[in-house]
Amino acid sequence: MTIKIISFDLDDTLWPCMPTIHQAEKNLHHWYSEHFPEITCKYSIEDLWKQRKQLFANNPHLSHNISAIRKLSLKLLAKEFNYSETKTKQLLSKGFEKYLYERNQVTLYDEVYNVIENLSKNYILFSISNGNAKLSMTLTGLEQFFSYSHNAEASGVQKPHPKIFNEIKQHASINYQARADEIIHIGDDPETDIFGAMNVGLKTIWINRENKTWPSHLPYPDKIITDLLQVTI
Repeated sequence: MTIKIISFDLDDTLWPCMPTIHQAEKNLHHWYSEHFPEITCKYSIEDLWKQRKQLFANNPHLSHNISAIRKLSLKLLAKEFNYSETKTKQLLSKGFEKYLYERNQVTLYDEVYNVIENLSKNYILFSISNGNAKLSMTLTGLEQFFSYSHNAEASGVQKPHPKIFNEIKQHASINYQARADEIIHIGDDPETDIFGAMNVGLKTIWINRENKTWPSHLPYPDKIITDLLQVTI
């Protein structure tokens, strides 16, 4: 198997996702209490989460765009509390900026930095995510090793949709003369990462950090690992 490009999922592949999200929501709620206390007097973190979940259900056309749902929730809060135009703009800009900053305060799995650094010496590295974390906004230093980063917001669809993976293939072909079978995608989700990548002809590695059982209805990936130290290509 000749591989030129390694594509990585981000959340729960390079870093644990939910601890970051929970801390981000906690810090954002505290920020609300200082700048928009009406919000926290009425709504807990859990209340606001349920509201955004409902927004996702009511706006399926935005399912690929987590940032758009977040901004819509802020607009609705501003309307509910009848904020002035100036205060509304502050909530929309500063509130979203605060969340995005906190959401990107990720902590890498222990082995990740060294493995990524070493792999970048021999392979071209891509990232592809359904979330709104951005390597360039994290404090991990990983962005220096990646040649291309793509996400659902930019694509207009989420993994496992073929479009988002085909855009990776197209970028690889145009810029690096790499065929589909010269790209391998590494991710934690059997459906969105592995099946999605496999479906358009990419090679795949499932990173199974939590010792889960592979779904019986899906074809097997090319390799299964429990951490990135086991990546051998």
